[in-house]
Amino acid sequence: MTDLLFHSAPAVVRDLSERLDGLLGNLPADEAARLRRMLVVEEHERPRMVLTGQYSSGKSTLIKALTDEAAEVVIDSAVATDKVEVFDWDGLVDLVDTPGVQAGLLEHDELAEEALRTADLVLFAVTVDLFDDRSVEHLRHVTEDLRKAPQLLVVINKCRSLVAAEGVREDAVRDALGSFADQVPWVECDAKTYVDGLHEEEPSRATRRIEASRMIEVKDTINRIARERGDLARFRVPLQQVALVAGEAVAALADDSDEEAVLTVLARQRSALTNRRG
Repeated sequence: MTDLLFHSAPAVVRDLSERLDGLLGNLPADEAARLRRMLVVEEHERPRMVLTGQYSSGKSTLIKALTDEAAEVVIDSAVATDKVEVFDWDGLVDLVDTPGVQAGLLEHDELAEEALRTADLVLFAVTVDLFDDRSVEHLRHVTEDLRKAPQLLVVINKCRSLVAAEGVREDAVRDALGSFADQVPWVECDAKTYVDGLHEEEPSRATRRIEASRMIEVKDTINRIARERGDLARFRVPLQQVALVAGEAVAALADDSDEEAVLTVLARQRSALTNRRG
């Protein structure tokens, strides 16, 4: 399955750091303590993904699908989310489920607005019924007033519930986006089909459901946005520190003092080269 880099990149950093920390126990105590201090990197603010859009667009199911059900989201046919809910995804990403836009209560929209202002990535969800006047108004508020177009992905959910003629959905998205039509990507998916696939016991049927859901395309597009915006650069420094500490640890384990000195210099030069390339 496709991983979201917003989640998998910091997970790799954490895993490598923990494994290296354990291996440092093979070194003399003072050397291990020195290298462990080098592993401590200033904490980066966690990425925040915010879901907004129509109240019936399946935002909560999208969160379940994006996290492979790691997020415990309440699914209800009524307006289940009457407040902003922040889901801590493995301590690595904040996934924010907002009240449905125009859900009938003024405070719903106010809560959604506050969450959107702090978003690193916005998923704007609509159903196959596409846009009404109020959802178009809200979408343009996100792109124009909040200036979130570079961080926005339009998601047409529940796509398997209704077949559309070729080009109909694309035209609707472009019309709704207006002047931002060439800047904001869009995808269509069926999050419920994906979640159903996770529970399917027969492997081939599970694979068919997951592929039919098109959630892989959603994740790939999110990853592309993250790469293009450089959001993943925040994890470069801790990875560089892991590489440097690993190199110095290898040098510290060398039997020959001259060999140890050479390995230490090489480790630092490797880190410097990585920094310049980054």
